[in-house]
Amino acid sequence: MIEDDHERDLVIADGVIADAYPIPGVEPDAAGWVLPGLADVHNHLSLASPAGDHEDPDVRARASASVELALGVLAIREPGSPDDASTRLGDEDGWPRVITAGRFLAPPGGYFPGLAREVTAAGLPSAAEQEARRSGGWAKIIGDHLGPGGRFTAHWPADVLAAAAERVHAIGGRVAIHVTCPEAVDAAVAAGVDSIEHGWADLAFDVDLLITGRWQDAVELPTLGGELLEGLQFPHSPAYEVWLLGERRRLAAATEALLHEAALSAMSTGSLADAVRWANRLVCLNPRADGHQELLVRAYAISGDRAAARRQLESLLAGDLPAARTPAWHNEALATAQRSGMRSLARDLLQPA
Repeated sequence: MIEDDHERDLVIADGVIADAYPIPGVEPDAAGWVLPGLADVHNHLSLASPAGDHEDPDVRARASASVELALGVLAIREPGSPDDASTRLGDEDGWPRVITAGRFLAPPGGYFPGLAREVTAAGLPSAAEQEARRSGGWAKIIGDHLGPGGRFTAHWPADVLAAAAERVHAIGGRVAIHVTCPEAVDAAVAAGVDSIEHGWADLAFDVDLLITGRWQDAVELPTLGGELLEGLQFPHSPAYEVWLLGERRRLAAATEALLHEAALSAMSTGSLADAVRWANRLVCLNPRADGHQELLVRAYAISGDRAAARRQLESLLAGDLPAARTPAWHNEALATAQRSGMRSLARDLLQPA
């Protein structure tokens, strides 16, 4: 407890707070809150550790646990790990209580390289039992992973998962499963696992629809323009990161092409509000592409909003033009617009000083 910038201890006995070490001459302040330790219900202590990937697992796990402890976390649930460091940490005093699930269990090639214990479908039940015994009660199964085309693919049929769950339950343990796609979620529920980690988040990142579907359907994807596995990094798997970078660029290009087609189609059919909307999204995704900027300027102009078209064009040309509108400014603007393929637009929208 911190009171008047002094840290002191409180003792709780039978639900009653006793002022164990009062500050001399200070009346205890009963206002405020006394919170129990926090619980972190999903952590992998040796991954993304503040100690850095170059350290061994024990050092990484302790560095992560130190951060948790400093923030008031006294219990950590670790549904799986690439190593046994958290198991060793749980036996020592002065650390948060750690409930771990042993090593990740995945089929060969079914998870990030080097992070999982790889097992076949026939070997999954016995491996799950082994990990539950070693960890103290839990086993963690990787239920799906990214497959060809950037889509998550289920690893195990329900009967294989059910056999693993039965083996673990027979020794009083529990099974946690990492799943993302709906097929893997259905299989996990049918198998009777105890905990679904992540679950189907409805990523709405339908790669097939984006690449081969109709733009009329694809533009309605809630995460259109988002990044595949946005915010995630995989320093333990450089090859996977290279692949992911390529996929992100491929899907970004496909998204831009789709929005360009949508805007052009909307202009041709007179759906001018949609044309402006799609062109705006296109510019937001890639403002450096002159073709996107030109499309937005044209969409504004065709919709009758000449003021917005002029502002957009002037904003685009601003970096190449002097600030002062001298008599020569108009000619310079036209010359700059010509280099961007927009001379006719500029001649129509920009009036000479």
